[in-house]
Amino acid sequence: FVLVLLMAAGLGRIPGMAALVGVPLPAIAAATGTPEQTPSLEYVDRNALDKLFRQLASAPDKATATKISNAIWRIWFSPDNADLARLMQAATTARTRGNIGAAIAILNEIVNRFPTYAEGWNQRATLLFVIGDLKDSLADAQRTLQLEPRHFGALSGQAMIYREQGRKGLAVEALVRALRINPFLADRPLFRQVLAPATIA
Repeated sequence: FVLVLLMAAGLGRIPGMAALVGVPLPAIAAATGTPEQTPSLEYVDRNALDKLFRQLASAPDKATATKISNAIWRIWFSPDNADLARLMQAATTARTRGNIGAAIAILNEIVNRFPTYAEGWNQRATLLFVIGDLKDSLADAQRTLQLEPRHFGALSGQAMIYREQGRKGLAVEALVRALRINPFLADRPLFRQVLAPATIA
């Protein structure tokens, strides 16, 4: 959730979004069909991710961890399928232009056509959170984590959703899980926000 909400914060006030400027959160979406029981990392370089996650777990400092986590994000956002890559670029363009509805429509196509691509679900989850659809956002976040259990962005997103729902224990649990994966998680300030009153009605 983090990356996308930071981008959305610069788009002006979006209906259903309140006081979220500066909140780090990467993305997710409304799950459809029967979830797979085993993780799937189609369309991305699994071996490269495995290596980066090992490096991230033992990163000696924040600067190193940030460099590694940015490399992970680049892989998540760079599917090896040409059609999928084109759709992801179109969704990103629509989002950065402030056309959230168009971005969600494109992400709907992505998760329908490429249901095992984790980042499609994560991106839709983020935008659903932005418009206040917490139920479907949470479902997409969970689907993201079924496909990529190490997705620290989706875990941060879960924490924000649980916080808005008043489920603070689950929010803290999600953040702790994220920190086990990424010890220098940029979303550490979310612990403070999780304990604060919810902002979305």
